[in-house]
Amino acid sequence: MDSACFFQNTACPAFPCHSCADTGSFNCLFCYCPLYGRVQCPGKPRYIQKNGRLIKSCIECDFPHRKENYERVIRLLKAAPQDHAEMPLFHHGGELSAWKGKKCSLPDNQPLIDFSVSCNPLGAPAAVRQAFSDTVCSDGWHSLAESYPDSECSTLRHALAARYRIAEGQILCGNGASELLILAVQALSPKKALLPVPSFSGYERALRAFGIQVVPYLLTEENSFLLTEDFIQAIRRHTPDIVFLCTPNNPTGRCIDRGLLLRIADICEETGTFLILDECFLGFVPDSFRLSLRNVAASYKRLLMLDAFTKLYGLPGLRLGFCISGNDRLLQSMRILQPEWSVSSFAQYAGTVCLSEQTYLEQTLTTVQTERMHLAHGLELAGFKVYESQANFMLFKAYPDLYDQLLARHICVRSCHDFAGLGPEYFRAAVHTRKDNDALLAAVKECPGV
Repeated sequence: MDSACFFQNTACPAFPCHSCADTGSFNCLFCYCPLYGRVQCPGKPRYIQKNGRLIKSCIECDFPHRKENYERVIRLLKAAPQDHAEMPLFHHGGELSAWKGKKCSLPDNQPLIDFSVSCNPLGAPAAVRQAFSDTVCSDGWHSLAESYPDSECSTLRHALAARYRIAEGQILCGNGASELLILAVQALSPKKALLPVPSFSGYERALRAFGIQVVPYLLTEENSFLLTEDFIQAIRRHTPDIVFLCTPNNPTGRCIDRGLLLRIADICEETGTFLILDECFLGFVPDSFRLSLRNVAASYKRLLMLDAFTKLYGLPGLRLGFCISGNDRLLQSMRILQPEWSVSSFAQYAGTVCLSEQTYLEQTLTTVQTERMHLAHGLELAGFKVYESQANFMLFKAYPDLYDQLLARHICVRSCHDFAGLGPEYFRAAVHTRKDNDALLAAVKECPGV
């Protein structure tokens, strides 16, 4: 049986339509997906290991088999792989339009509890809320709103440098980590990227926006989705121009061993590969200063570390992130590409206030560790498989209908159907306060299951 059978689609009502007399394999355009070679497609592919290789499995997809999609299939075949008009929309947690219009068993005025966004369960620091309240009630609001922001983010960068004991010149602030990773890709202009999967969809989105080849590296369930030493060999084997890593990884919640990270950084220096390291969730992990590569960033010319105030400080609406690198030329290139006044005065002000918080961070660590164990235990009692996490969220395996069943009860979790390497039976849930966590566990018990 030839390799084409790896992606035969049994969902087709006509499958198998006919077979080849010489090989016995099926030979039909719509029994073998013509879009198989695309990194992304409009269907729902999964990535599996086959004979030591990572391949795309389309067994559960019926997109090219539906008659209403035939014209689009032909259009996609004619289009360039990076045709932006055909790029799929990436799903993201916090997009609450998904639940509107759903049939709910609860009153319409009952608020949605959103577990799809993994921000600090304590909310924004009280000091930030108080600072903004004081500012609005004084003339300070006018100085923030009626003047252009500091384009260099001088005060904020000074505070970041003092907080993390690094040089201000190694820091670039931006409109969230998402803007900075796009700027990095644009500045570096790589041709090929190595990307562990499953991981945050924003990496692939940034890469595909510039037509960059993406080579997936599968993190396996059998290995608890951990990155291992084999990844170093993958870098040597695929010779990528750029690599994206996230610690703890999203959506698996697993941290990468710091020793392995340093070896990867060394290999990237040796091979001329740029390493983009996302540490946006690392602040939720005890002893994060020891696990982080911030203090060695200046020693590497091919390392860029990303972080943000979005998750740890519960400020997704303000859009504030920063990156650290010892590569002055890269930071300067990104700065040139960055829009003027990318970071608002309000975001800079909030970030500076956040960096003076210590008790808040200690309370965050305590809350997240306690509530993560409570939530994981409850989900396991419900019969779900919960994967070990070190972050403020967890990955668990249930059944595909759980998403809609929870929405009907005004609770939203993150479906992982669009994460490469996962499927519709996987979900990510943020760690909330005890009251919200108990509401999720109670709702799960009410769901009818498969």
